Amino acid sequence: MATLELVPNIYMVVCQILIFLVVLFVVKNFFLDPFGKLQDAKAQVTTDLLSEVEKLEKQTQKNIVEIEDRLKKCTQKSIARAQEIRAKSQKQAEQMLAEQRTKSEKKIKEFKDELTSIKLEQMDTIDKYPQLIAKDVLAGFSKR
Repeated sequence: MATLELVPNIYMVVCQILIFLVVLFVVKNFFLDPFGKLQDAKAQVTTDLLSEVEKLEKQTQKNIVEIEDRLKKCTQKSIARAQEIRAKSQKQAEQMLAEQRTKSEKKIKEFKDELTSIKLEQMDTIDKYPQLIAKDVLAGFSKR
């Protein structure tokens, strides 16, 4: 029968330890370290991107506030300008109305004066008719 030797072979143990150390070195240097570096780089990129997103959000909020302020100012200026234009237009309309009223009143006065002069002429003519008629009647009697 064969005997079973339970005493380890030193040469085999040393070889197994060397193989284990070589495999550990290879796995660590070619797999674990690059993967760890990749994970660190990925975490750094993610952190950088989050930081940039926060900055952009802050800038966006700042821009929104600035745009809203500009919009309010423009709206106020537009309202003020519209009121100025409305006031100016109303003033011009009142001036034009006053000018037309003055012209109309002047025309009315001219027509009244003309009518008065015509009326006076007519009255003079009417006052003279009885005398002319009387002369014609007297002249007609005297010819007979």
